[in-house]
Amino acid sequence: RRYRVLPMIEIWEEEKLRWRSDLKKWHEEQEAYQATGTDAPAPALQFCWPPSRPTHTPEKHAPHDLDRHGHQQACPEDCPGRRGDAEILNMIRRCWQYPGGTGGWSELEASNRRGS
Repeated sequence: RRYRVLPMIEIWEEEKLRWRSDLKKWHEEQEAYQATGTDAPAPALQFCWPPSRPTHTPEKHAPHDLDRHGHQQACPEDCPGRRGDAEILNMIRRCWQYPGGTGGWSELEASNRRGS
């Protein structure tokens, strides 16, 4: 799982650098306008969150509404946590199939391994 997310992390690193550069440029422009005492034009760059880092962990359940008794309602069919639960159950089943760590993991092709 972690090995397969490495290319996504590389892309995220590039996006994060681009986001920081854009933010720095915007701050420099704002400081220049303040230093000259002129009004800055309407912001072309709207607030934006930094890019979110990819993860190798299973997806989590979203917070769900409470019913009138204060109990959490059942999650909907499209809740990402359901996929995460299925992945975790799959991992557990594979562990049971191969006690002692003798298998159950994903094999990588030789061309995908580091150093090959």
